[in-house]
Amino acid sequence: MERLARAAAAAAVVCVFLLGVVTPGAVADEETHRYALGEYTTLWLNKVGPYHNPQEAYSYYTLPYCRPDAPLPATQPATKFAGIGEVLEGTEFVNSGLDIRFRVDVPLADVCTIDALTAEQAEAFSEAVAQHYWYQLYIDDLPLWGMVGEGGVVGSGGSGSGRGGRG
Repeated sequence: MERLARAAAAAAVVCVFLLGVVTPGAVADEETHRYALGEYTTLWLNKVGPYHNPQEAYSYYTLPYCRPDAPLPATQPATKFAGIGEVLEGTEFVNSGLDIRFRVDVPLADVCTIDALTAEQAEAFSEAVAQHYWYQLYIDDLPLWGMVGEGGVVGSGGSGSGRGGRG
């Protein structure tokens, strides 16, 4: 019995050692939901679709949203597998490519540019607004939803808060 206890203790020490060697410094990421100050956090783009038919879902970039001008860092994955159930529901996580750092304030700035929408792109947005399309994003496994065509308008007058209104 004493020999079995020693073997179990030795196995536990080996496991703790291996965890320390294999995962050094792995204390902060979107899996643990703990971040160090200034650490990169990923904003995942998910899907868009009509509000009144949530089973009808499309990839986020089905609508002609502009993409960030900066390329995706080589250390960041372009996509993330959601799991078979979520895939069947239309979930498709795409890395936004936005440089978002934990607890680091950034000034208001453009993240992408587009000269002008083509007639086809404008029609796609117009149809999405008419059909009450919603979009879904995730950051640290927290979902963010919004309606296509609604949002705050900065510098639109009023109280000057930059919140509310239709954009």
